[in-house]
Amino acid sequence: MKYVRRYLPFVPYVLLGLLVLGPLLAPGFVLTMDMVFTPVLGMPNHVDNTWLFYTTLHVLSLVLPVDFIQKMLLLAILIVSGVGAHRLLTILRPSSENNWKVATYVGATFFMINPFVYDRFMAGQYGVLLGYCLLPWFAASLRCFVRAPGWGSAVRLAAWVTIMSIVSIHSLGWVALLGIGAVLMYARDQHRLRQIGTFGVVSIVIFAIAGAYWLVPTFLGQGRIADSLTTFGSSERQAFATVDTNGTSVLGAVVGLQGFWQDDHQLYIVPIDAVSQWGWLQVVLLFLIVAGAIRLWRADRRLALYATGAAITAILLAMGLGGDWMATHVPFFAGFREPQKFVAVLALVEMYFLTWGASWTLVKLAKVRYAAYPTTALLIGLVLAYTSPMLWGFDGQLQPARYPADWTAMNQFMNAQPGREKVLFLPWHLYMSYNFAGRIIASPAASFFGRPIVASDNPELTGVAPQTSDSTRDMIQSTILPAGVRNDTAAKLRALDIGYVLLAKEYDWQKYDWLNHQAGFEVLRDSPTLRLYKLTNDTIGLHETN
Repeated sequence: MKYVRRYLPFVPYVLLGLLVLGPLLAPGFVLTMDMVFTPVLGMPNHVDNTWLFYTTLHVLSLVLPVDFIQKMLLLAILIVSGVGAHRLLTILRPSSENNWKVATYVGATFFMINPFVYDRFMAGQYGVLLGYCLLPWFAASLRCFVRAPGWGSAVRLAAWVTIMSIVSIHSLGWVALLGIGAVLMYARDQHRLRQIGTFGVVSIVIFAIAGAYWLVPTFLGQGRIADSLTTFGSSERQAFATVDTNGTSVLGAVVGLQGFWQDDHQLYIVPIDAVSQWGWLQVVLLFLIVAGAIRLWRADRRLALYATGAAITAILLAMGLGGDWMATHVPFFAGFREPQKFVAVLALVEMYFLTWGASWTLVKLAKVRYAAYPTTALLIGLVLAYTSPMLWGFDGQLQPARYPADWTAMNQFMNAQPGREKVLFLPWHLYMSYNFAGRIIASPAASFFGRPIVASDNPELTGVAPQTSDSTRDMIQSTILPAGVRNDTAAKLRALDIGYVLLAKEYDWQKYDWLNHQAGFEVLRDSPTLRLYKLTNDTIGLHETN
């Protein structure tokens, strides 16, 4: 019974997670933009902050189906965010609020289901979401640390920061924002400040040791992270700038936890288009959030100043104000080429204010008998309606998908070929629509096929370069493919140790018809969705057809 009482309060978040994912839990992969899982999860081929995370996924894939791993990962994101928010709000419970326990469900639901989470799901940025779902757990640990700095609290704080950095490097920006604010809270308490500084160094040292495998190369200017930082400039920040999603200005979008740059590309339904009276939902929510902030100010001014300061800072950063200056003067800030990620911190603060607002609402209705639970249900319904496209499989926009059978057959066929020459994968797009996915997704070729794959890593956005420089890809994109109609293409590809060309019959694949009419390309295998060419010195011919 003790464990039932302990975990029963968290059951609603499990049910909410199932309400969101619902139909997506059927067999198959959830494929959307950057979220491209394949039947085999190999060991990561480079070392960066995510190496431990993807190594863990690889080990799990040895005993569990990958689509099951993916579904459990997505479900965990939702449940962990809801439970973490509930736990944090319980820790922050003020003694004066009798309705806080019930109001907590309103705030935690808001943190779990909101436009920021919705956008990142649709973009397939599950790494960002993993960092986001751990944010309230870090905040609870940070509170414990600044209230009682010591060895135990320092170790726990470092552990949360380390875990967050492993799944999402951008979450370190959120950590820094909340951490600096927490230190400033005690600027006048010199004794406490010295303790925070002493044990803060302990936490930083522990984090540095735990993350040395990627921190050292990055600080030395080596590795994937360091390479990608060199490609981030003002043109990237402009391409990924926060947008006015709902016609209320960029500020209005950010305050509503929106403004993600992809919202302007019509890749999915935005919340404002899902509910005819959506604007009124936002007005009511913002009213409750402001009312909650005022109530907090009256109860605890120090905490109100901290929360408000964090919110204002997050808003300014999310709007991109001073982005070029920050990128120049703040180490590694250039990595935040997409400033809207700072909305995660704002979501945490608004969750707290909303809980105060919900508690205030319940106080106003205290004289009405049995009003607490219906009112709470109404407020939770308001939160769910605010981001209604997120419910039940993201309003049907996402569906479990299976890779075509001939992809598996082609993989087996290619693996059986002698030698280890590279395979050029076409069409040459990082993102494009695949019929089997039903959506635009990142190229799955490098993860799906066992042979070394050369595929595009160009996002094809104005002013945006590939995150890392690769001479082979650069030559293929800038020189070889534009001149593909010439008769020396096969020789140029062989010089790059490319022995095969794999053409997926998707999107604009017909533009590569010149492969069938140029010497040096032999059709080795043809199937419903794929065609494999072998590079030879012979004329073209059809070897095998499926």
